[in-house]
Amino acid sequence: MIEHASHSLLVAGRPTLTSPLGAALAQRSIHVERAVYDLADELLMTSAFDGVAVVPTLLSHDAGVAWDTVQHELTGVFRLVQQYIRAVSAEGRGGHIFGLVPANAAMGDPADCHGSALAGGMLSFWRTLALEVVKFRMTANIVLYGERTDWGDLAAMIHTLMSQNQGTITGQEIYADAGRDGGRLHP
Repeated sequence: MIEHASHSLLVAGRPTLTSPLGAALAQRSIHVERAVYDLADELLMTSAFDGVAVVPTLLSHDAGVAWDTVQHELTGVFRLVQQYIRAVSAEGRGGHIFGLVPANAAMGDPADCHGSALAGGMLSFWRTLALEVVKFRMTANIVLYGERTDWGDLAAMIHTLMSQNQGTITGQEIYADAGRDGGRLHP
């Protein structure tokens, strides 16, 4: 049993992934609150978090997904991140922003154009985000996971990034996909 959490993290988005990730993070002494985007906004207004992790909900191989859904998901991600930045900068403390994206979508999956478009939008947003939030003593990193990713290993990576004193690791796309991206040209 964990007596004292060393960090607090809001994990928002895809419920089927936030549960196993949340359990793995708790094993690393990270207090986790899980929520969908709308409830996450409310939590950010009432609680202070050391970080926020966004897990997009669309990324699927459903050919019936409309482009409006991709736009809606990106808008939810942007709004949540913006709300977190406002909360952290108003309090004058540092923070961490994580995006968790499937590696196959980030590498451009021709069978999943909607998921790849969402992943591409998030990668581009996080690159710019990392440059912008450094003035608030914040970090922004993307963690790309795959089917063989161990949630415990992913939690260890997030814990390590949250434990940085000066936030020197930021703007990175970190592949945690058991080496499946090895030797491939990244986007």
